[in-house]
Amino acid sequence: MDRGNCELALSERTDDSCGVPGDRAATPSLVTSATGGEQPQALVNRAALSIAAGDHDIVLITGGETFRSMRSAGSTGVGLPWTEQSDSVPAAETEPDPHADASHPCELAVGAVLPTDYYPLFENALRGASGRTIAEHQSTLGALWHNFSSVAQSNPHAWNPIDASAHQIATVGVDNRMISFPYTKLLNSNIWVDMAAAIVLCSVDKARSLGIPADRWVFPIARRRATTIGSSPSATNSIGRTRSN
Repeated sequence: MDRGNCELALSERTDDSCGVPGDRAATPSLVTSATGGEQPQALVNRAALSIAAGDHDIVLITGGETFRSMRSAGSTGVGLPWTEQSDSVPAAETEPDPHADASHPCELAVGAVLPTDYYPLFENALRGASGRTIAEHQSTLGALWHNFSSVAQSNPHAWNPIDASAHQIATVGVDNRMISFPYTKLLNSNIWVDMAAAIVLCSVDKARSLGIPADRWVFPIARRRATTIGSSPSATNSIGRTRSN
């Protein structure tokens, strides 16, 4: 392993969270990401580009959160056995990212800080642009999230492994309150989890040297990332003409 990228955790942190999973001597290049929900994709993009450029031949990307344990421990007063590092461990290097600001100044100016503040604006603009009624759009959202729910049901590592129907997901109920229109609880991601993930990217030469069969190779053929949203007349007009029925 010649490079390790770690997403910055929003919950408990160490000075060098990237150094915890492995040995620095075995991984000469270790960096931590900036803060941002799109950072996992940004790390994959940068890793793929660095491999294509010949700067690295294998990159490990890891990330995880422990919000569930932190909240439970805080409510019960129980201490948690966090990984401890010596004071001699230097702070992790953060990879520079000029686009990693969590919020745009225009969002901050109107108090839009949380995802529930501004994602609903995007969603309603999309509904307006599509010409769908509220009922039609809720049905579309429910069908989309039902696909994710179906996958989660068969995944033993899923946090909420239930196969919720499209109607159940899109309909407000006792266990599915409206969080921020048009998103019900089941249409929202859940930050209160204890979960982690990792992905390894490598060059073709490295894959061959490791004996990985070619039919197991997966190539990232495109990359896309959205950070700052500029002025969009179509989106602005969509918000203004969103149908109310």
